[in-house]
Amino acid sequence: MRFMPGFFPATLAATLAIAAPARGAVVNGDFSAGLTGFTAEACAFVCTLDPANWISIADAGGNPYLEISTGSTLEGMTYAGVTTPITISATARTLSFDARLISDLTDPGSSGTSPFVDSLSVFLFDSALNYTWIFDIESSGATVDPFANPALSGASLAAPADPLFDWHAEVDLGGFMGQAVSLGIAAFSANDGRSLRGGFDNFTLTGEPATVPLPAGLPLLLGALGLTGLLRARLRR
Repeated sequence: MRFMPGFFPATLAATLAIAAPARGAVVNGDFSAGLTGFTAEACAFVCTLDPANWISIADAGGNPYLEISTGSTLEGMTYAGVTTPITISATARTLSFDARLISDLTDPGSSGTSPFVDSLSVFLFDSALNYTWIFDIESSGATVDPFANPALSGASLAAPADPLFDWHAEVDLGGFMGQAVSLGIAAFSANDGRSLRGGFDNFTLTGEPATVPLPAGLPLLLGALGLTGLLRARLRR
């Protein structure tokens, strides 16, 4: 069951309001310039926490990537993430990125009594704070287009070219054509007894999808034999 804090950071709306002129590219989508182009924030009841406790730029053999963690219930964190404004167009409609699950550990700082689960997520939102979920990593695995959103006309997960990562995701955002939206990459901590740490990299926007999409909502799980496709029950909004 998805955990949703009772709020979202107020500066998420401001991200769009003060954004630079519309742009199609994901600026610094490979994180080679650290968090340049992204706004980082961490919140409990208010967004005054230090995001560096949960968000960092890691390095693997000279390849920088974004690392985020649900951490523990340190300071009551429920949200820690980065956002950047993007514009979807005919030549910039297919979002692709790589993701990995680094660790899934017992969280000694958590009661583990929550009916919700921690997640590492990629999503879109507009100036009215309407959210569209693109990708989730949970203890049970990874899912692209978890809510089978009709605005996401195609979605796929595949093995990435870079062996550092577990999944390569592609999502057709044509349903948002011409809209100014923001891209978010975040950790949601639900006090479920787990601590998830993951990595994200190589965010790009290109033209039409180059691959045949898998059915929306089809997860790929890491198993003893590698990535295994399993059907996942629809998550409640």
